[in-house]
Amino acid sequence: MRDLVRKWFDTGKNVFVLTVIPLIFTILFSLVYSLTYVEKIPLAVLDMDGSSLSRTIIESFAESPGFKVSMYVRNEAEMEEAFLRGEVKAGVVLPESLEKDIRAGSSPRVLVLIDGSNIYIGNNVYAYAANILGTLSAGIQLNILEAGGMTPFAAEQKLRALSLSERMLYAPQMGNFIFAFAGYLGVFIQQTFMTVLSPVLLREKKVLEIAKDWAVFLLLTTAALVSCLIAAHVLGGHPLRGSIFLALLIHVVFILDLTAVTIFISAFFTDTSHCIQFILLLSIPTFMTSGYIWPEFVMPSAFAALIKIIWPLHYFVLPLRDIMLKGTGFWEAAHYIAGGLIFAAVWFPVAIIFFRAKFTAN
Repeated sequence: MRDLVRKWFDTGKNVFVLTVIPLIFTILFSLVYSLTYVEKIPLAVLDMDGSSLSRTIIESFAESPGFKVSMYVRNEAEMEEAFLRGEVKAGVVLPESLEKDIRAGSSPRVLVLIDGSNIYIGNNVYAYAANILGTLSAGIQLNILEAGGMTPFAAEQKLRALSLSERMLYAPQMGNFIFAFAGYLGVFIQQTFMTVLSPVLLREKKVLEIAKDWAVFLLLTTAALVSCLIAAHVLGGHPLRGSIFLALLIHVVFILDLTAVTIFISAFFTDTSHCIQFILLLSIPTFMTSGYIWPEFVMPSAFAALIKIIWPLHYFVLPLRDIMLKGTGFWEAAHYIAGGLIFAAVWFPVAIIFFRAKFTAN
């Protein structure tokens, strides 16, 4: 009878691994990529003209499904701060004398600023802005020329009212390595740390012995972070514009978060190999849902909030990318640090309760 029960258990486990887990991941990715395109990109507006024409251009950006006007700024310094804080991913600057220059027959440039740290956002911002300004330019110039007595056919030959001038911020080369490195590094650190900590927890060591091993793991993974950042900078040409000490701070917070998660997961396993196998399965779904590749603002809001509650990768890979590419300072990264600390404060007690319950039951 015992052998029969064990056989049923093994069969059920295999069915779960082979059928249910792929289904769960499919549902997970379907929620992440529920929108086909990157839309509602947060946009900052700097209107230096204040004319009816500039207001028309702003309305066109606001009505576009590709953009969401998040703020109006008074100068480019304010816009740069908004980029550093991650509040906007694009900006449009309308120059002085915009309407006057067009009526005089010149072709003033509308500057579009693009956050190039995410290749999906960068490409879409340029495409949306080019389409908006191209459409506006044709309509504006046709109206002006026809109002001056020119025939529609002749007017169409002289369309050149507005020209797009873009500036790709932080990663103008749009290289794949520069775009992906911080995300991959976060996953490497996550998977290696959890796979070495879980066996220590499952060996039923004393708390002091676990703490000693944890401290060694923290030092090793910190050394790995620093060496990887240096190697990426020297060998791969990856920028390192921000403070490495700030990167170390978010790293320590991330390790605290991962420790809590690993304790929680270990509470449900007795076999080390099974626990490690489960942890290895987490690499792709946690990376794809972290908001690193597919932006968080494109995901369903409730789903994005849930992901940040149950997994901490978001609080590490995004600020790490901003520190390296944008030179983000402490105050711009503070909300990520706070989020990581809150995550640890909530999950540590939960994880310890489950972990102690496991050994009490045994």
